[in-house]
Amino acid sequence: MGKSQIRLSLKHSDYCYSKIVANSLYIIAQNIFEDFRNGNMKDITLEDVKNILRIEVRKSLLHIHHYQYGTNVFSKVKLKESISRIEENEKKLRDRLENDYKGTIDLIENEIDKILITQNLEPNKKNVEYKGLVRRWIELKLIRQDWKRDLLNESGKTDEDFKIELETKWKLGLWKTCEEEKLTPVIENYAPEPIEPYIVKPKSIEVKYNKGQTAPSPLFSEIIPNHLELMRRNKRREETIGETEQTYEDVKELIGDKPIGEYTNLDGRNYRTAIISLPKNRKKMKQYRDFNLL
Repeated sequence: MGKSQIRLSLKHSDYCYSKIVANSLYIIAQNIFEDFRNGNMKDITLEDVKNILRIEVRKSLLHIHHYQYGTNVFSKVKLKESISRIEENEKKLRDRLENDYKGTIDLIENEIDKILITQNLEPNKKNVEYKGLVRRWIELKLIRQDWKRDLLNESGKTDEDFKIELETKWKLGLWKTCEEEKLTPVIENYAPEPIEPYIVKPKSIEVKYNKGQTAPSPLFSEIIPNHLELMRRNKRREETIGETEQTYEDVKELIGDKPIGEYTNLDGRNYRTAIISLPKNRKKMKQYRDFNLL
């Protein structure tokens, strides 16, 4: 604690691309902090926990089938190697939990916090439902190794058997109706972690008034002066402020001046594609500086 900055490496050599990503991260971070300050983030409930766990269980089932189909079960040597990897991964996790419990919990909480924030849920570590989610997250990681072993040992268990095993342990009522999962065969020894997005319905950012009224998101051009002024208060270099202002002007030219709540990922991709193709320092070059982007 006590840090006033968070530094991340973008691991990219293209300056324009890095600047786009950095500005996007800044805006996202400011919105998150604003939500915290205004108390807009909701406390996690049991129903939220169940929704998150349903997705994680489906991901786990898909992952173990990737592992199953990616193992050459017709070779005793390959089969033994795959089972050994399962046992080794399980032992590593149990060792970390025994020897560095707090550090392991911190890593798992970090995974969970990212998911909660995307769903506008507050990652409150004092919340009992949050603590329950962390515990079950760990249990699922361990149980998943058992499921892999069962499948490779041809136990005959199905996805429904695995779900019933979890329901017996957790007693949460995750599945009122059972649905079949479609499985995708993969090449040998390939077992990726499947990704299933945590979908959040987009909502417009609103401005609160004293009498409780709301207004649509402000235009992008309306929030630019506030950001530039914040940079000046933070004693950022004038050159940096000027570059930021020019970036925002480019955004308005290329993808339009819209309410900030209406910008989409597609807008970001279109801007990135367009800006990379432009000559560097175009505003300083006589042959380009008087031209518009469009």
